[in-house]
Amino acid sequence: MVLLPPMNRLFFALLAWMALPWPASTGAAFRSKRQWYRLKFKCETAPDHMEVLQLRYRIGDKIPESDWPKYNLYN
Repeated sequence: MVLLPPMNRLFFALLAWMALPWPASTGAAFRSKRQWYRLKFKCETAPDHMEVLQLRYRIGDKIPESDWPKYNLYN
């Protein structure tokens, strides 16, 4: 098994469920060093969804720990 770097694992997981030619998210989050961060992304795939043609993302601010329960984020 090949273990990808953390950011690659994140994007692989996000891309695995996509079925639209231009999926996008304005409400994603990722965890790093015990803290959650906001994430926006937009992805273009080939018509058969087996190839990523373009991936754009923006890492946002930390999500305050007081907001974690609202988003079902864990400690």
